[in-house]
Amino acid sequence: GIRDVAVTGVQTCALPILALFAATGILATTWNGVFLAEVARIAPKGKVGLATAGSAFITFLAYSFGPFVFATSVSTVGAYGPVYAGVSALGIVAAIALLIAGRMRKP
Repeated sequence: GIRDVAVTGVQTCALPILALFAATGILATTWNGVFLAEVARIAPKGKVGLATAGSAFITFLAYSFGPFVFATSVSTVGAYGPVYAGVSALGIVAAIALLIAGRMRKP
């Protein structure tokens, strides 16, 4: 993102930077469709709308409150490191839960 532009300097050709921005934008916006398609695929019959609406609601709730919670945590703790470690721990716990759930679903 912006850090990459700052690191490359002014002399860099604009085309690679624009390509980087375009790729970042595409990747950042298209995962929602993949996510909702998977939610719809595993939803019980007749509950696709409820499942996708619920998952989208929770996702956008996290978009809305995540930065606030993160900033408040950094302010409370007084450093970024422990907060990033906590966020990483949540990701690891989620990955383990998904692995366990995936194994439980297989016959």
